[in-house]
Amino acid sequence: MKPMVIEIRPLEGMPPLKFGATTEAVARLLGDPPQTELLDEDDEFFTPTLIWHYPDHGISLFFEGDEHQLTSVESDNQDTLLFGQKVFSLTRQQLEELLAANSFHDVEQETEAWGEERMSFNDALIDFYFESEKLSTVDWGIIPE
Repeated sequence: MKPMVIEIRPLEGMPPLKFGATTEAVARLLGDPPQTELLDEDDEFFTPTLIWHYPDHGISLFFEGDEHQLTSVESDNQDTLLFGQKVFSLTRQQLEELLAANSFHDVEQETEAWGEERMSFNDALIDFYFESEKLSTVDWGIIPE
């Protein structure tokens, strides 16, 4: 299998995939996912979410709405790029500097209930999750309409 380049494009997607793409468009580019799951909670404010996992690429794609449109990507792929830098080789401080250099400044940090530390850039809609000061996953997306 040819290695896939995972590139974070804040508020846009992951080339060649753009946020808003349908499952059909994603399947044409990446093939059918080896694993899928559906999050469907009984909550009037919860939007059912279809998740396609591509473990060989180190990504999961999240689709929401009746049209199942791509709304976010999660990556643990060690070669994931952001503004030309491999995010998993950067420290928390370097990530903050990289995003600031690219006009994203609205950052907040919090420890999640399960123990990971999250650094979020609200203006870029990117979350970085750390375990023991090491980046474990990165999520980026859009707010579905």
